[in-house]
Amino acid sequence: MNANFLTDDDLFDLTGYKLSRKQAEVLSRHKINYVERRDGKLRVTWDQVNQPGAKPANDESGFNPNFLNE
Repeated sequence: MNANFLTDDDLFDLTGYKLSRKQAEVLSRHKINYVERRDGKLRVTWDQVNQPGAKPANDESGFNPNFLNE
């Protein structure tokens, strides 16, 4: 796993929950952006944890995560 992402254990330590839906509630409440993988697990970068509320790179950078839907 990439060192920039929290491990499953890190995510548990951060949120106090093992269930993805509960983790998502905690992360959202603290304005920490996350991505839900196809298998339902959440992925969070350390940058998002250290800078909660920061905009994901999809506006000014030109990156568009919805490019497949256009």
